[in-house]
Amino acid sequence: MNRLTWAAIIISVGFFCKFSNAQTRGFEPFHATKNTTSRSSSICYSDLAEGDKPIVLSGGARAVLRPEADAELTAISVCIRMEPDLTIPEAATGEMTARALFGSSSNRSRTDILDSLRRVGGSLETQKTQEMVSITLLTLPEQVREAITLISESLKNADFSQESLDRALKSILESKSRRDSNVFLSTFTELKTALQGGLSPEEADYRRVSTVKAEQYFRNRYLPERTVIAITGKFDPKIILKSLDNNLVDFDRKSARAITRTPVFRGFAPLSLQPLRQFGDSAVAMIACSAPGVADRDYPAFLTLQALLGGGHSSRLFRQIRELRGVGYGVGALYNAQNSDPLTLYLQWDSKIEGVHAKTISPGMALSLLNTQLDSVLTNPPTESELARAKSVAIGRDALQYERLRNRCFLTAIYEAIGPGYDFGVSLPELINQVGPNDIKRVVERYLKVRTSI
Repeated sequence: MNRLTWAAIIISVGFFCKFSNAQTRGFEPFHATKNTTSRSSSICYSDLAEGDKPIVLSGGARAVLRPEADAELTAISVCIRMEPDLTIPEAATGEMTARALFGSSSNRSRTDILDSLRRVGGSLETQKTQEMVSITLLTLPEQVREAITLISESLKNADFSQESLDRALKSILESKSRRDSNVFLSTFTELKTALQGGLSPEEADYRRVSTVKAEQYFRNRYLPERTVIAITGKFDPKIILKSLDNNLVDFDRKSARAITRTPVFRGFAPLSLQPLRQFGDSAVAMIACSAPGVADRDYPAFLTLQALLGGGHSSRLFRQIRELRGVGYGVGALYNAQNSDPLTLYLQWDSKIEGVHAKTISPGMALSLLNTQLDSVLTNPPTESELARAKSVAIGRDALQYERLRNRCFLTAIYEAIGPGYDFGVSLPELINQVGPNDIKRVVERYLKVRTSI
């Protein structure tokens, strides 16, 4: 295949490929049915009477409180909207900053913060993607105010000492080592990184991140106007709202400019590959394409397309590759817009085992099988029953996310911070139900039609 593309392909057959690449994705935002940000900047406790609508705190951050009487725990999720990093130094600084948030602060020592974390208990996770930084904490109801103090202190006064940065670097390198030992994850990461501009910092890039650079990144990007704090579970909303406002009243940094909507997938250009040897018999072929974000109007149709291609044993990939031809041991389609992921089709096989036709699966065969299924969505559009099944799968997958308290909180925060609104999860199933054949055709032509092999 020698066609220009908005897609990239990595093949790992006893090796994986390192390359640089990028992609542009169009942005057509949803328009929220409710105005969730037009409140006065001064807090009004009577707003609680209006239900779980976002409340703007005195400093400018938004809070969404969703108490659940039957819950045993409480989840707190903070989402800060980010602009994609455009250079390797920016990417290195952004990841180091996120990892060092809870190292120490200008008001609290490392020991004090560790003591606070021990009292809060539960689990705390910080994640950075191209579009946001999220902090999610699961704790006991009696420790919610302590957790709010801990998170607020980091948002206001995180202190990026050399000791904190050294710990952040150690954490990054450990994560990278675990990922590189897994052929599937390492291949997916290489592919995703390439589509998002090829920004893959090395250890030396992380070591160049100084306290001054981290502090500047933090002050310029961790801003109240871009921050949403969602709390779900067991808590008293009046007490917690007061605690939030008191702790964040001086979280009032101002942005010098409005956030820019830089595409997550930026400009594709095929570059040379450097195969790196991997031991073992496991092989994986992946095709990835640009994809819409959660705030894009194409999002419901794209969720349906993912389910059509790789959602379960009735999907096209499974039926045509695994069931009909008996090829491979794993096949499917991945897409998680909350992580700024591309749509990724994959086929896994044991390179030492022969298929049903007495032929060892080759990289060319694997790519051909995946590409054929992508082509088929246009050449053989889904039937009414196939589309109905795909929509049912997409709605079911979305519903499964809401079974966990932590996920309910996280989705509330990210939907409010990134665009479609805090209650987008309520309307998403109906939006998926409304997806028709023309919507599938539109997103296929927009994101998948032109491809190339590398």
